[in-house]
Amino acid sequence: MIDVAEQLTIQQDAHARYLDMLSRNSFGNLRTLLEKVSTHPTMDKCLSHLHNEKEDPATGRIPDENYAREVMQFFTIGLWQLNPDDSRN
Repeated sequence: MIDVAEQLTIQQDAHARYLDMLSRNSFGNLRTLLEKVSTHPTMDKCLSHLHNEKEDPATGRIPDENYAREVMQFFTIGLWQLNPDDSRN
């Protein structure tokens, strides 16, 4: 069994590797950045897209939209629509 200190070290290492990946891909191609973020093992812990099931009208199941919302918020449009002068709309 992993103790608390060891678990914290594992989490810190995972987050450090995630930040390193962001640093390497921040100023490159957006598609590449989104692919790297989406497939990074740390994102499996942060987002719920790993075993997300598609919509099923028969059962009323709707897909979890957390991943799509996070991608839009963090990597494209942000939290607020901005005016050309960067003020909030």
